[in-house]
Amino acid sequence: MSKVKRNTKINILLILVLVVFHAVGLVGMLFFDRNSFIKLTWLNLLISTVIAFISYKEKIVSFIIPFFLVVTVTFFVEVIGVKTALLFGHYKYGDVLGLKLLQVPLLIGFLWLTLSLGAKSIIQRFTRLPSQIVYLFAALLMVFVDYLIEPVAIKFGYWTWDYDSVPIFNYVCWFLLAYVNQLFLSKIKSRNNVLEALFLINVLFFSILNYFL
Repeated sequence: MSKVKRNTKINILLILVLVVFHAVGLVGMLFFDRNSFIKLTWLNLLISTVIAFISYKEKIVSFIIPFFLVVTVTFFVEVIGVKTALLFGHYKYGDVLGLKLLQVPLLIGFLWLTLSLGAKSIIQRFTRLPSQIVYLFAALLMVFVDYLIEPVAIKFGYWTWDYDSVPIFNYVCWFLLAYVNQLFLSKIKSRNNVLEALFLINVLFFSILNYFL
């Protein structure tokens, strides 16, 4: 079996795992004990992160530095946001996203990373625009997915806003941070079908939850 075929089969398997886990979570939240499935959100994030790293295979070593920058910077930006409200607005995290440090879930930086990589790869697939324009559209795609996530996140206790509404300032900060992430990831030129699938799965997942809840 050629290396390309082997990698293709691995990617298909990884995507199937993502589909199954998100489908089980979606069905559980809609038709069974919602609270029990919500409490497993951290596990879904962890599995998605592990699959994301696996999907880069041998390339992962050369991407460690940009990955580290995105995870670390976004985590501490969130810490500043939670503690000062100078970024995003007045919000705080609940307990369903897993272990927290400085009031921010440790997995949040990895969520930013996987979504940023997925958004970048999707835009690269559909356009031959200059790099800066790609970063711009990828950041806008990130704002779109945040818009889908927010109502569900509030309802399920991922995080809460002090004034029961999402401020426009949140989306401005999301865009700026998402754009900075794209700069960190600028050396990664190859597309990633698994991360594209994960991004689209999230779009579908939260779109369905928004419709039914």
